[in-house]
Amino acid sequence: MGFVLTQIGLLAHDIGHRQVFRNARKNAIGGLLVGNLLVGWSWSWWVDKHNGHHGHPNQLGLDTDILRPFTAFTEEDARIKRGFVRFMVKYQAYLEFPTYLFAPVTFVIMSIHVLLMKKAKYVLAEAILLTLHYVLYFSLLLMWMNTWQVVLFVRPEMSMAAP
Repeated sequence: MGFVLTQIGLLAHDIGHRQVFRNARKNAIGGLLVGNLLVGWSWSWWVDKHNGHHGHPNQLGLDTDILRPFTAFTEEDARIKRGFVRFMVKYQAYLEFPTYLFAPVTFVIMSIHVLLMKKAKYVLAEAILLTLHYVLYFSLLLMWMNTWQVVLFVRPEMSMAAP
């Protein structure tokens, strides 16, 4: 399952870069089907996030891939952190990998947020496809597994879905 989702994620990535179809309409439809329906993330959210990264790679405050609350990239940024976040920053080298295990869950939360705030280009289509993804996904799992098996299956499987 992890291998298949990784391949689907790579396809979504290439569609996001408009490398799969020749016209914008086909890229949008392909992105919605692959991104929302197969991967389970808002296509609009992911394309905006990913293009933000490519527009400003590794630039503090601009690269959307390094705008993370539990990481500091400069000493000044580390000094202003307080409480639990300061602890996370102090040990970020050790906590980086375990933190990434929660990235797919964060991506789903951000996808839902973008849709609720109506910031997506195709809000209704994305909401329907995202809902359909999770209804089908959990229905199929529950057909072959009991609830506890599904819980144990979903956590590691979601960790491998990030493109």
